[in-house]
Amino acid sequence: MSVLIIVGILIVDRLTKQWAMRLSRGTNLIPNVASARFVMNKGVAFSMLNRVPWLAVALSALMLMIALIILLKWRPRGLMRASLSMVVAGGIGNLADRVMYHGVIDFISLDFIRFPVFNVADMAVTVGVLLAVIAVLISKDDGLWNSKST
Repeated sequence: MSVLIIVGILIVDRLTKQWAMRLSRGTNLIPNVASARFVMNKGVAFSMLNRVPWLAVALSALMLMIALIILLKWRPRGLMRASLSMVVAGGIGNLADRVMYHGVIDFISLDFIRFPVFNVADMAVTVGVLLAVIAVLISKDDGLWNSKST
């Protein structure tokens, strides 16, 4: 399940970013709700650290390594496994951008609220973290992890 989630998100992320890089001007996705416009984000969440790109790469790599270690070492089950897979996929997608383009390709813009432009990988990380919190809140005792984890 994890491999399918990770590969699926990575494919959608890469295809949508390639499409966004070809946009010459903004494109309406959902009228008055969302549009697409190419933005190169040199920082991390909400463009923080945009003047220190190496730190953005280091933080992205660290977050990705932590999620991978948890996923591989403690072998979570169910919702926790899916959520960490989403975090890993989003982390890989944005880290690949940082290495290849020295910034992250963002393109989804919400038209009804003032909010930073984002991408599919950002959505995967955000939803993955939210689902991980939900998994912890609804779990019973040790229901998140395989009993054979060491």
